[in-house]
Amino acid sequence: MTTNFESNQFHLSEEEMKRLEKWFGYGAFREADIVFFGNEEGLGGYPIEAVRARTRVYGNNSDTWLDKNWENGYWDETGDTGYNLVGEVTNEIRAEKGLVPHNIKEGNPNSTMLDFQARLLLALEKPEYDWFALKRGKRNEETTDKTDITDKWKEKYDRIQTLYDKDHKIKAALMDWRPLPRQNESTWPYQLNQKEYLKAFKPGKRYAKKIQVAIKSDNLDGLNEYGKMVVTRTKLLKQVIEQFDFPVLVASGDPDAKEILFKLIFAEKGITFEEKTLSNGKRYKKAVVHVGNRELTILLSLFFNYRSNCLGRDGLKGLYEEELSPLFKDI
Repeated sequence: MTTNFESNQFHLSEEEMKRLEKWFGYGAFREADIVFFGNEEGLGGYPIEAVRARTRVYGNNSDTWLDKNWENGYWDETGDTGYNLVGEVTNEIRAEKGLVPHNIKEGNPNSTMLDFQARLLLALEKPEYDWFALKRGKRNEETTDKTDITDKWKEKYDRIQTLYDKDHKIKAALMDWRPLPRQNESTWPYQLNQKEYLKAFKPGKRYAKKIQVAIKSDNLDGLNEYGKMVVTRTKLLKQVIEQFDFPVLVASGDPDAKEILFKLIFAEKGITFEEKTLSNGKRYKKAVVHVGNRELTILLSLFFNYRSNCLGRDGLKGLYEEELSPLFKDI
């Protein structure tokens, strides 16, 4: 087990754990045109104390509670203001433990996941510009307008800071599958068993069937604490998908595992994913399912990153051109 918490291990109270488990995301869920879906949330550059800070900052606004109680699930709409407040409370917690303050300016999110989301949203709003280009523009092209590139890159940076705000033409929200945030996947600061936790949230077919039975029967007797967390999380995300009427959901990372998850969520009505290939050879999966009075398109892609085993910039552009642009052509 690895940790970057100065007191060797980061223990959360039962109340704090519950707060994290009932949190499902950021953004304008009531107005959202598109919801992004990830594996788990990071800490935006903050140290691990930010996990506890989140339990103090988020969930206090009754307008963002499901069914009038945060214990039924809650989200956040404060955007950059809330992010900065988490940083301030993080330093208060560090001071309580006699630790030096974290430089909040260094806490600005620098995430490829957010960068890719901003590119997609800007492309949907302003398709006349190539938001998938490299920062330097096309090489060996003398007509490249460097000023224009600089302005567009500033616009992309600004969009990253306000990704889930309500005042954009295309409104977005974010939710994640696993409920416990951490700085990166190489750290494990919690008192839980890392192997059992990750195994439960990436169930094989047999274990997924067991989870499905538990959800349907509402009987958790045959599950350990990690299986119970999966049931709770699956029910919560199902409720979010059914309660809010966003038409598109784009899930990033591990399409096969995400397919199992959505088959759990839509077990009663059934859902079938078609595997497809982008122009750069990267695979993705697509399903269309009726939820309430709407048709929901679900896209499962490789992780939003530039690495060779991830979606890549060309793959992101392909996903936009082949799937997202046609869906939003009338907006």
